[in-house]
Amino acid sequence: MSEPLVELLVGSEEGKVVVALREDKTFVKCSSAPDMAAQIGKQIIDEAVKCGAKVTLTLPRKEISGMKRAALVTRCALVMRNQLERGIKPDHLSEQIVDIVLSGAQ
Repeated sequence: MSEPLVELLVGSEEGKVVVALREDKTFVKCSSAPDMAAQIGKQIIDEAVKCGAKVTLTLPRKEISGMKRAALVTRCALVMRNQLERGIKPDHLSEQIVDIVLSGAQ
């Protein structure tokens, strides 16, 4: 049996996030596709940020192949050895390593 659609409104008012329904309902069952649920969540987060919330999202780490990992380890080791031999400061070396890791994870 198909339930009637209910319009969900997301916004902010006086510095507070407001999630409202156009009609009075006792409850709402969210049976939409996962993409729609993610969109609703994003709208709520966006409004919370507008209201001043400090939001940090932790996403699952992207998996990489063993070969790609081994290549990154080798590359980092070479950069570290080269830079340490040249007397590069540790904070600059750390930035280079992070750049290498991020470029390889894409």
